[in-house]
Amino acid sequence: MSGQPVMAEINDSDQPILFDEDLIKDEKIASFLTVPLERGERILGLIQVMTRQPRRFLPRDAQLLMRLAHHVVVTIENARLYRQLRYLAVLEERDWLAREMHDHLSQTLGYMNIKTSMIDDLLVGGQVDQAREGLQELKDAAKIAYTDVREAIFNLRTSVSPGAGLLGTLQDYLVDYRMHYGLDARLIIAEEDLAELSPEVAAQLLRIIQEALVNVRKHASADKVRITCRPDGDQVDITIEDNGRGFAPDQAPGADQQHYGLQIMRERAESMGGSLVLDSQPGRGTRVIVRVPVLIQPAEGS
Repeated sequence: MSGQPVMAEINDSDQPILFDEDLIKDEKIASFLTVPLERGERILGLIQVMTRQPRRFLPRDAQLLMRLAHHVVVTIENARLYRQLRYLAVLEERDWLAREMHDHLSQTLGYMNIKTSMIDDLLVGGQVDQAREGLQELKDAAKIAYTDVREAIFNLRTSVSPGAGLLGTLQDYLVDYRMHYGLDARLIIAEEDLAELSPEVAAQLLRIIQEALVNVRKHASADKVRITCRPDGDQVDITIEDNGRGFAPDQAPGADQQHYGLQIMRERAESMGGSLVLDSQPGRGTRVIVRVPVLIQPAEGS
């Protein structure tokens, strides 16, 4: 507990016994050297060396084992921080997913609930023609909700494969996307070498591209999208460009929902130390430019 090595023979009555007595007996332990695993003022555990033959451990043996203990503590601490970061990443992803669900689904379901009540009132009042019109609107809303949910599930089931990397995963994803949604989305690779992307960067870029495609499908009235990947030193640029109607950011129909998706994309980029730029004008399509570092740098003090 003092943070100092302990080295002695088992039969030395002045030294504490730090082992299981059955182990000492079964293995016929004669001598031992023990050093603490310390993180700050906290003792995490011990590293113990035991011999079956009596041995006089020297200070240099203790110094060597103390250095090893330091490396073990660093490894334990890194593993702990990694688990913590993974946990925080999961919480952050859940928050983004909840917000996307609110944007893409809950508002539609709320509208459908109100519309159902209105149709019921029309039927009670004998206004059959108006009720029929309301049912058609309700059918259209249900179709939109169904498409949104299917797309959300489709996106969530797609993750970056360690073997394929971001580019290979995107290629396969876009093949399926074209088949399901009829949008001619193509990947243009400016340079092949994106192998240094960290898993975190690759995963976030995939989600940003998916969200951009959601916006194009729902709001752009486009039939073509081009996704360009271009490494630039320790950065990578992703450009998602469509040939849709474009919009004035503060004036387009559905701008609130579209801005909501863009805000999530921007937050994802900024969470990696990157940035997102939107370039759109009515009648000229929309271009989203994402620029992020290849590797996420650890925060100071981590």
